[in-house]
Amino acid sequence: MPEDARDSSHLRNLSILHYVYAGLGIVGLFFVGLHFFVMQTVGDSVERSLEKAKQKHEENVGKLEGGEPLVNDPNGVVEKVPKEALPEIPTELVETIFDSLKWLYLVAVVWIVLLMILNILVARYLSNRRNRVFIIVVSYFNCLSIPVGLGLGVATLIVLSRPSMRISFGESPISSG
Repeated sequence: MPEDARDSSHLRNLSILHYVYAGLGIVGLFFVGLHFFVMQTVGDSVERSLEKAKQKHEENVGKLEGGEPLVNDPNGVVEKVPKEALPEIPTELVETIFDSLKWLYLVAVVWIVLLMILNILVARYLSNRRNRVFIIVVSYFNCLSIPVGLGLGVATLIVLSRPSMRISFGESPISSG
């Protein structure tokens, strides 16, 4: 049975769209890199600010007198302050947050690169009319990337669910009986 012209056109268009979607992964990688750079800059700025605050705090705190630090205020007045009242500067918290973000960036990059590779394979398989099940599985993964991946995944699933597609991919049609 010859392939329907409509099916052929849909498969060709889907193949092109999967290549385009894989190419959009490069844009996604750019934005992940840009976000990493901005957050790294913010993190470095916060760390520098915390270090300056710590140095200023140490300059203002004089020697201990009877277990209580002497604090010089800007007007030149020296007063005793209980040790518990001195602020703690949470440098470890900032480092922990940015270390956690690095893992998140790594996961995002791996996910984007994986989807790019899979969609390039899908585009080739659609052109060659091979590996229908692989294409269906990747289409489900594409549905996790909202909104573009969802649209592409659903469109691919709709087209590949036609009985004529099984024949186009060299599979036996499902008997309805």
